Amino acid sequence: MSNLNWNELSKLPDEDLLAIRIKDLPLKLEESDLWPSIQIVMTELNSALPEFQPYLFIGDEWFSPEGVAAVSIPFFLLHPRLRQLERTKVLECEGEDDLEFKKLLRHELGHALDHAFKLSRRRTWEKTFGSPQKEYQPDTYRPRPYSRNYVLHLKRWYAQSHPDEDFAETFAVWLNPQSEWKATYRKWGALKKLEYLETIGKELRKKTFKQKSARMISESRYLNSSLAVYYQKKIRYNEEDYPDFFDRDLLRIFSRKNPEEPKAELAFQFMKRTRKYLLSSLSLWTGEKKVTINELLLRLIERCRELELIVSKSEAETASEVSAFLTTLVSHYLFTGHFRRTV
Repeated sequence: MSNLNWNELSKLPDEDLLAIRIKDLPLKLEESDLWPSIQIVMTELNSALPEFQPYLFIGDEWFSPEGVAAVSIPFFLLHPRLRQLERTKVLECEGEDDLEFKKLLRHELGHALDHAFKLSRRRTWEKTFGSPQKEYQPDTYRPRPYSRNYVLHLKRWYAQSHPDEDFAETFAVWLNPQSEWKATYRKWGALKKLEYLETIGKELRKKTFKQKSARMISESRYLNSSLAVYYQKKIRYNEEDYPDFFDRDLLRIFSRKNPEEPKAELAFQFMKRTRKYLLSSLSLWTGEKKVTINELLLRLIERCRELELIVSKSEAETASEVSAFLTTLVSHYLFTGHFRRTV
């Protein structure tokens, strides 16, 4: 389907769409409905750093290639049908919201700026943000939600994950003309980082850097994988670490099937009935990816079925206990990278 056009893409059922190679998708940044948002952010960049011209390309995920002043914008954001497929496969679509998209783009531009001018090699950079040699564990760092030494930008207090991310997050806030960072962070420790960015910005305003367009890592036009293979890998990556099932915990919430209560709702049915609500609320309050939470829910539902558990308390009490139990599991995963048994 190498000759597939934009309108045909809209009409394809999932089965046919998943068979297409990523390289054959008819995508261009300037033809996407995201182009106005891209232009807004790039106008901000041009206003702050008029001689800095990073390269934007279509890739498989959000990232800035190591050592290159470039930003990958995920292919799945560039067409409504692909955004729909992304939601179907991983239950959310990172960056489809206009505000979130601009945040992510500003963040990655921060990495691109660092790559262009090798800012993280400076002693002043290390003194401000920390050593760039620190072990990188963006999925298992332990954030301090109330710390004022970091800006608040992306979810999960992402600035705390690594000095490189701290810089990119600080840059994103500094770049956004609507952030009003001087007032917002007036009494925060993060203010000195923003002021450092202000100093760097003044220094780099007249320094010219233009990233040449070249073949980039994971650039979509070179990816031979089908969408089916792409999502198999993506789902496997997000589901690679799940807990043993916690029978004792489930038995605190539910009860064994009892012949004397033939009309009691089965626990797995209760969990299935409330799954969408639990999925949305847990993702909202913990910031964890929906695909991770959903897999946990599905496996716990199956365990409730195997144990033949029933709902023996009121709807409100059961819902409250289930929410608390799941929040504990997801919170442990957020902070440690592993689900752990409740105490």
